[in-house]
This record gives sequence, C-alpha cells and structure tokens, in this order.
Amino acid sequence: MSSNLTMDAVDMESGDSLDTDYAVHSSSSNPGSSGSRSHVSGYPPRSHPSHDLHRQMGNMNLNDSNPQDPTFVEQLSRVFDGEDLQRILHIYAEVEALHEKTNMNEIMTKQVVTKYNDLSARVRKLEEKHRGKDLQSKITEKKHRMRTDGKLNWRIKDYDRLLKLHQTTSDVEKMSIVSSHFQTPSGHEFRLRVFLNGTGKGKGKSLSMFIQCYRSEMDDILDYPFNGVIVFRVFDQTSKSEKKHHKLMFRTNNSPCFQRPAKTIEYTPENGLAQLLPHDQIHKSETHDGPVYLKDDTIFVGCEIMSNT
Repeated sequence: MSSNLTMDAVDMESGDSLDTDYAVHSSSSNPGSSGSRSHVSGYPPRSHPSHDLHRQMGNMNLNDSNPQDPTFVEQLSRVFDGEDLQRILHIYAEVEALHEKTNMNEIMTKQVVTKYNDLSARVRKLEEKHRGKDLQSKITEKKHRMRTDGKLNWRIKDYDRLLKLHQTTSDVEKMSIVSSHFQTPSGHEFRLRVFLNGTGKGKGKSLSMFIQCYRSEMDDILDYPFNGVIVFRVFDQTSKSEKKHHKLMFRTNNSPCFQRPAKTIEYTPENGLAQLLPHDQIHKSETHDGPVYLKDDTIFVGCEIMSNT
C-alpha cells in the first residue's frame, strides 16, 4: 500500500462519480440547450470540493495525517458520510497503526542486532581468556607431573606396531618416539628419544636411545655446560624377585647436547647410545631363564641423570 493515498483511489473504492455530485446540467428537454454542463444562473462557478481535497491528499503523507485530527476528518466529511467515512477513517487508522508497528520493529531489530554484537564480542573475550587459562593450566599441570629428581621411567606400548612403522617409514619424524620432559634437581630439563629399529650403527639390529636438553625459562640462571653421568636402562619384566635390568652409562663430557640451548632452538642436538640393546635380546620369549624386556607388547626404558655438581 502506498503511503500517499490519492483521491482517485478513494473514488474507485467508494464507487461514486464525482462529476455528478455537484454539477448542474441543462435540461435535455430545452431545445435551446446545448447539453453542456453549466453552473446555476446568478451564482459564480465554484470549485469542486473534491478537487481541493484531491490536491491536498495528493501531497498528504500518512505520517502527517492523523485520522483523529478534526481538520482531516472535516475535509473527508465534505465528500463522504456515514459508512463510507467510517470505512476510510478505519483504513487510515489501520495504516497508521501498521506504520507505527513497522517503525517499532525496525527500532527493536536495531536494538537486538546491537545487543547481539555486544554479546558476541563479550563471548569472544571470554573464550580468549579461558583459552589462555587452559593453556596456563596445562603448563602448570605438566610442571606438577614432571619428575624433578633427574629420573624418568617410560612405558612404551604397541611395541610391534611401532617397530614395523620405524622399519618401513621414510619419514624421519616417524622413525623415533619421544618421552615427556623431566628435570634434574638443579633445574635442567631433558627428554628421551627412542629409535626402536635403531639408528646409526644400531640401525636394524638394536634399540637406540638418546637424550636432549630442553631450552627452558630457567636457563638464564642455570649453570652450563651441564656435567654429569647419564644412565640408560631397559627394565626386566620377569616375576622373579631379583631382576636383571639392562644398564649402560656415559659421561656428558663436552657434548653439544649439554651446552646452554641457543635462543633459536627448542632442543639441543641429541646424545646417547645407538646400540643400547640388541633386538635378539629384546625378543627372547618369557620361557627362557634370562631377563624379559618385552612383555604384553610393552617395553620399559628409563634414564637417570647424576650431576657432578
């Protein structure tokens, strides 16, 4: 519905002919009559009331027209009366109510959008805050779980599957597995790297194990190079009371592994034993009298760091 309602539309709605409301015609029985429309003799011609109203309503906007305005009602009553006038006023009232409702909906929509955007921004901030807290909690939890006595015992499950993967992969990153971190009492942080299929001189025939120093937030106050003795173990899993753990040790000396980690790296170059334990000893069955290093597809390895300071 157009917001500018012209009188032509109202005329069509009412079904009246404005041309016959006020015009005075010459009598058709008068021979001298030309049959044309004329005004009453003795009175000046007057403008059609509907024409004035038509011009006024043609420029009238519903925003400026109030069905309860006496001037507006008076203008309409000059042309319409009774049910027609009431119907037109009712239509105007409905249109005005609809217009007001539309305006209110637009205002409410803008308010909802504003509140939604504000809420979304607050949710994003809370998510970022919680992500930071979760990360910090994980770091703290990791620190709490980390051993600080210079020892680490590591259970490696799915031995057969991992060994086959290490034997067949061409991806260097998949040729080994790494342990969790552990610290010495002095605060130096390390991790282990194990090649189940061996590497270097032990490739394809021995279990190889290495150690790496981690660049930690405490490095600036720690003493480097780290000096001590590293002890590697593969644990005996027999049920005997006297177990025969396999143990080899070496000194740190001046290996790059135990120097202060550079700011540009996360871990130092690894150092360790390429031939820690031959495969044929690992794969011996539990029925023999010696130690059992592989049981239920699981092997246990360990490290102990004994500092010279």
